[in-house]
Amino acid sequence: GHIRPVSLHNLSRRSDFGEGSMRTRKILYVLLALLASIPMAHAQELAPYEVVPDGREYGIRMGTNERSLKAISVYFVSTGNVSNKVEVAVQGPASIVGTARAGFLGGQGAAQALSISTAVQSVVVRSYENKKGMSSFSPVSYGYSDAYANVSFHIQKDACAPATSKYVAQVKLDLSGIDPALYDQGFTISIAVKESPFKGKKVASIKPSSDGKYYGEPILLMETVGWGGEYVNKVTWKGGRIVATKRLPIVKYVSYRGYGLSLARIKGILKGGKHTFELSSSGSDEVYGVCLKAVRARQRINGYPG
Repeated sequence: GHIRPVSLHNLSRRSDFGEGSMRTRKILYVLLALLASIPMAHAQELAPYEVVPDGREYGIRMGTNERSLKAISVYFVSTGNVSNKVEVAVQGPASIVGTARAGFLGGQGAAQALSISTAVQSVVVRSYENKKGMSSFSPVSYGYSDAYANVSFHIQKDACAPATSKYVAQVKLDLSGIDPALYDQGFTISIAVKESPFKGKKVASIKPSSDGKYYGEPILLMETVGWGGEYVNKVTWKGGRIVATKRLPIVKYVSYRGYGLSLARIKGILKGGKHTFELSSSGSDEVYGVCLKAVRARQRINGYPG
């Protein structure tokens, strides 16, 4: 089946995407429905619908004609080579189960990639109530008639690839657990996605021999993303896919020429080749990556002060 916008109007709703404060703003609310010519009795899942990842809401009105609908999904294409966070807000029955996928597009289109189970990989999501990675999420009721979910996930990108590289991200909602009686009453499911790139300068450096606490050791310094719980992933890409990941803890924070820097010990992982070094935080779930050579030589990128 296909879906299309059938009406457009502005609504005012409070939404913060976890930014720390509730704020009211005008958002575009798009009601999605099946084309009248498509019988809902045969539509188990709608074709993925492309959305704009700027926080606007998209919704579908559910009634008796949609009772057989088991899943809906939205996707967007992201251009660039810097890993970033995606925030997701869902409103609807608490029995909805959401999942997310992301992957490198290469020369294929988004629709083709999404149809191939091995082309776009599942990713973990984190809720603002629980920072641990989860394979799925569900809206939570806080005593209101509607339940809400606010989660985030990462689009991991190859920082050593061209800046014109394209990635696709998809959020899928499984509706099979919804109480059939709700369709008689009618309800709306809404979803919004927002790309949130790290706003810092992303300065980074490999120092071949530390002169501080870890004297003589090679260290990695990256502009901190803040809020604690930081770690670095050394990510190896090949052919548009991640083939190896090595997690490194942040062991110290350093202030240097106006920058707050996160320090990781990298002794033992400098075995040559270019790799993406990705800094993330379990506290804020911010993320970015930089391309560095895994060699014991001084490297400075993105204006790292020297």
